Amino acid sequence: MIFVTIVTIFLLLLILIVAANREFSPILKILLVGIFIGGLFFAHNPERLDDFALFLGVDAGSDLVFYITSMLIIYAVLVIYHKIVAVNKRVEIVCRHIAISRVIKPK
Repeated sequence: MIFVTIVTIFLLLLILIVAANREFSPILKILLVGIFIGGLFFAHNPERLDDFALFLGVDAGSDLVFYITSMLIIYAVLVIYHKIVAVNKRVEIVCRHIAISRVIKPK
């Protein structure tokens, strides 16, 4: 029961953080809050997670959580990689602009 209490507090804090964050789009806020509410539901009713996993064709609820977590981590890594590439392109453009503006013209 202590684990469920810790998970509940953690998910409620995440819901508050997402709701208060102004940088997230409304659709992303709704999606994240829905995921966290689902997490709260399954934390308090783990037998329903097993039923949902069987409905999706997975043998156990813990396997389903592992598969979903793996997919979310891979997605997060790809998003971060895309942002790093975008920042590198912007830095390259700024460096080129600075280099061109500081060219010493021959006399």
